[in-house]
Amino acid sequence: MPSFHFLSSEDLVSFHQLIQLFLQVFDEPANGELTDDFLSQRLSDPRFIVLVARQDGQIIGGATAYELP
Repeated sequence: MPSFHFLSSEDLVSFHQLIQLFLQVFDEPANGELTDDFLSQRLSDPRFIVLVARQDGQIIGGATAYELP
């Protein structure tokens, strides 16, 4: 059974893994804007939410969202 976790600014590696999964599943090319600095800024933004699903230590899904004003 998967477990679900919200990512924080400490979870840059997991965020990269989620993005790689998104790129693979949605057959999208990698984007040069996804630098560590850019992703760290997103994870540090309290209005940006990242949820990942893990099973057996692997990220198997996730979602990103912005809290709107």
